[in-house]
Amino acid sequence: AYVQGNVVQITPQMGGTVVAIGADDTDFVRAGQMLVKLDPADARVALEQAETRPVFFLIDEIFRGTNNRERLLGSRAYLQALLGRQGLGAISTHDLELVKLAEGAAGVHNYHFRDAIAGGRMVFDYTLRPGPCPTTNALKIMRLEGLPVPEEGAL
Repeated sequence: AYVQGNVVQITPQMGGTVVAIGADDTDFVRAGQMLVKLDPADARVALEQAETRPVFFLIDEIFRGTNNRERLLGSRAYLQALLGRQGLGAISTHDLELVKLAEGAAGVHNYHFRDAIAGGRMVFDYTLRPGPCPTTNALKIMRLEGLPVPEEGAL
């Protein structure tokens, strides 16, 4: 997440087992870089806890690292189970298929921020807007980094 500050403290509502840390104190961190990987068993624990009490969840790129088909199937089943219990929270994703989970799912809504290129950098307006994001930015980022990208009309 992009924040205006050098240090951000986040206090979890539920413990998680960290199985990998993807950055050291002095490392340059890029947008989208996985910084902490939690034990997948923690997802099961959250689901179990939602049976008996409200559980607030914040999930960044749910089931990242799995193939598109299984991420979509697994995410749909997991979110429906959480929402069918006492789960309330937010999920961030760049997966265009996952935003479709809101279609026909009571209590699931899409929101987005807008981005733009200014001064050779990607900037965000931090205004929460309803619906899935109407634009994508991976090719913009690649272009900024000098990587080859298809022409806009070739997509």
